[in-house]
Amino acid sequence: MPDVYQIYWFYKNWAAVKKAKGIKRIYPFWRALFVVLFCWSLFKRIRHDAGKYGYKHQRSVHIGAFLFIGSYVGLWILDVLTSISPLPPPTFLLLIFLPLPIIALLIAQRAITLHNKHAIADYPKRKKLTNGDVVCIVVVCIWCAVSICVYKIA
Repeated sequence: MPDVYQIYWFYKNWAAVKKAKGIKRIYPFWRALFVVLFCWSLFKRIRHDAGKYGYKHQRSVHIGAFLFIGSYVGLWILDVLTSISPLPPPTFLLLIFLPLPIIALLIAQRAITLHNKHAIADYPKRKKLTNGDVVCIVVVCIWCAVSICVYKIA
């Protein structure tokens, strides 16, 4: 299941699509909650919109969608297999699957940023991390460290 930040990221991007395109039948909350079902269509819109402004890495956006969906399908299969087997899942598989959604969002965000620079006249340019960014990074690092320790103990 996607983490809170991923749901938030998809919610904000679906809300932006709804506002920019004026499509009333898009419900960002539900599309973010069922992210695996609607991921491909959001990434397709991102690819199309960024392509209008000369985004050169359009295939990478589809690769990002594939990575995002594939990582959750892979984790689900791994979960099913470990529920059948008495052995714990190999750690290297978890280390492969867990960062894939983050990489996918980074790929899509690069295209979104390029689009916004050209499409929005007064688009704010950030040069450094905000205090909120730093807090989120620290919390995620602590959470990862605690998760690894708990996983090794169990």
